[in-house]
Order: sequence, then structure tokens, then C-alpha cells
Amino acid sequence: MIDGLKILIERRVKKMLAEMDRDDDSRRSGETRASGPTSAERLYCDVAMKRLQEQAELVRAFDTKATTLLTIGSTILPITASLLISGQGARGVLTAHHYSAAALIAGAGCYVVLIIGFFMVFNFGDWDTRPELRQWQEITPGQSEEAMLRWLGDAYVEAYERNSEDFVKKARLAGVVATALAFEALALTVAVLVPIIF
Repeated sequence: MIDGLKILIERRVKKMLAEMDRDDDSRRSGETRASGPTSAERLYCDVAMKRLQEQAELVRAFDTKATTLLTIGSTILPITASLLISGQGARGVLTAHHYSAAALIAGAGCYVVLIIGFFMVFNFGDWDTRPELRQWQEITPGQSEEAMLRWLGDAYVEAYERNSEDFVKKARLAGVVATALAFEALALTVAVLVPIIF
């Protein structure tokens, strides 16, 4: 959704800028274009849009990372449990090696934390992707390039700031998911090594 909205806005802004360039060239072919407010507004809008795009890309990266970590965690737990049980049966693992059983249970607990963290990462789905198309449609007619660029820049900044708090929360939750996987892997490694060593 963010990408589609971004593409529509970029196309509209580029079209407006191209029309403004053509009008300037046809009116004053020998004069260079003024570098006044239009250049400053364009720069402001471009920087604000780039920041919002970077934020959206990082959000997608957090989602991808959480999905990958869940996949890994979901794979190593049953494999480890089946390796332990295949040699001695479930009762044999639990009674013969208490440390191994405790580590296996700790690994399962870490996996539960990983699942909860994963769903919490995806819980933050209400990202601001201003400007809204309806606003864009209502505001565009009759506005100057400078006014539109300023309005777009302000909308991007508002969206970026509104998303920032949830962005930090999402980053922390992705860190929790990564930490849970690391502890799950450690616990399962201990569960496998205890019967081998002792």
C-alpha cells in the first residue's frame, strides 16, 4: 500500500514539475529558472519523502526478520526434540537426563516467547502513509508548485513523526524475537549435548 501510494504521489509531483519546467521554458527561453522558494520547497519535499520511504523499508525489514526468525525457531525445536526422543523415547529423555529435559523445556519456553514477540511485531500495522489520496485530490487544484511541495513535505514529516513511536516499539519487539531465538538455540544445544557428554 505504501509503495503504491508513493508511486502515485511521485508521478503526480514529477508531472507537476515537468509542466512547470515547460511553462518556464516557453515563457522565458533565454532566462534561467529562479532558484528561490521552488528549489527550497522541492528539496524539503524530497528529503521528507526519502525519510518516510526509509522508515517504511525498515518496517518491512523488521517484518521479514521476524518471519525468518520464527521459521528458524519453528524448525529447530521439533528437530531437536525428535533427536532426543528417537534414542530413548519421551519418558527416557525426561528421566535419564534431568538437565537435558530442563534445557528442552527452556527451549520450548523461549519458542513461546518467540511466537508472542512475532505476533506483536505484526500487531503494529497502522502506519501513516500521508498524504491520503482524497486529501491530495481536494488540495491539488489551483495550488502553486511551491504550495504543493510544502504541503507534501509537511504531510511526509507528519507521517514520519506519527510513525516514529511505533517504529521504535517494533524495532524493540524484533530484538526480543531475535533474543528469544538465540536463547532457544542455546537451550536446545545444551539439551542435545548433555546426553552426549554425560
